[in-house]
Amino acid sequence: MIALQRITKIHFLLLGVILLNMAGRSIFGWSLSHPIVLAIKAIVYLSGAILFFFYVLPFRKIALYFSFYVITPLSVFLLFIFHGIFLGLIASLFLAPVYPIETKYEKESVRAYERFQGFLGACCGYNVSERKFLLFEKTIGVLYLEGPLDSINDEIKIEGDSIYVVSPRRR
Repeated sequence: MIALQRITKIHFLLLGVILLNMAGRSIFGWSLSHPIVLAIKAIVYLSGAILFFFYVLPFRKIALYFSFYVITPLSVFLLFIFHGIFLGLIASLFLAPVYPIETKYEKESVRAYERFQGFLGACCGYNVSERKFLLFEKTIGVLYLEGPLDSINDEIKIEGDSIYVVSPRRR
């Protein structure tokens, strides 16, 4: 029972870290590095699913909260099987908080992450950030391109408030 209480405390503590990280990114433009956030989200999600099974029998009200962590993957799986635009939109809503952000460009201290815009979202939007102090990132801005970013040939330049791409194929 003590282990269950510890897992519950860790779950809510890490959930608080994620919420503070989201607030910090939205308000100040600073956040934890994306790989760290992804690991924390995975731990929160896994611990939530495990805690659901501990709290469902005998039933406690908190099991309703933890049911989100079990119902979400099942519903997304069913939505992928049955397809459709409406179901794709619903799956996008479920996946938005936990969708892993893919790094499309990383050179020196600049990183560009592909924006999650759902299954019907537009192509080629990237969140550009700059690494600071090993664990943190400062959001620089959003970059929209006409085609996908080529991490080998393209180079992202930041000058003041401007972000631009230097590429042999985009001239």
